[in-house]
Amino acid sequence: RIPRRATQEPAPLSFAQQRLWFLDQLSPGKSYYNLSFALKLECLLDLGALEASVNEIIRRHEVLRATFVTIADEPVQVIAPELKLRLFAIDLRD
Repeated sequence: RIPRRATQEPAPLSFAQQRLWFLDQLSPGKSYYNLSFALKLECLLDLGALEASVNEIIRRHEVLRATFVTIADEPVQVIAPELKLRLFAIDLRD
């Protein structure tokens, strides 16, 4: 098991996070690393179960609650203690 960090202080960035932060500094707001895709569901979606599942994954993984800030000219990550997402369905059948 990887132990949970004991403190809520800002954490250093991993090398991969440093690379993404640097690229964002070169081209602010660009979404080069975002992957978009469509998913066709041919069944009924239990939106509540999907939302609960996504939020449980977010609760278990700090990196999904992380934001980057700059302190003393150095990027660090700040982990939100909690983050809840609300999912909405849009029916596109027509």
